[in-house]
Amino acid sequence: MRGVFFSLFALLALTACVVVPVPIAGGTASGPAAPLAAVPTSGFGAMLNKARADNGLGPLAPNARLAAAAQVHAQDMVQRSYFSHQSPNGATPATRVRAQGYCYRFLAENIGSGQPNEARIVAAWMGSPDHRVNMLAGRAREYGLGRVDDMWVLLLAEAC
Repeated sequence: MRGVFFSLFALLALTACVVVPVPIAGGTASGPAAPLAAVPTSGFGAMLNKARADNGLGPLAPNARLAAAAQVHAQDMVQRSYFSHQSPNGATPATRVRAQGYCYRFLAENIGSGQPNEARIVAAWMGSPDHRVNMLAGRAREYGLGRVDDMWVLLLAEAC
């Protein structure tokens, strides 16, 4: 029953955004996204944690609040046709995770567009120095992934 209430809360919170800046890695756009549709991302965590293990780092645990914040941003970028860590109304990764009730000590965000599956987005981010730094951040303990079609958002964090 508790899970049902959390799920309902997460769905309602998908519309909330507040404004506070946080440093993050950049990315590039590859054109307009396809029609809005959330896509399952079940294999991503294993690939992320393998990349971390290959670099001597511990695994990250999935976090539903981070995933909800990432999904909000992926959906917003597709709906409003932009590609940026900051939304047109000024919302940032920090404000999106706070809106989901997540308190953080460390926060990083990767965004990507154009990769059709988990393996391709992991390879793209690992091949980009700034995105790689985020994925291999020693302070990160949890992650959340959002995806709408080929628009990807990854949040990595350490909770308070």
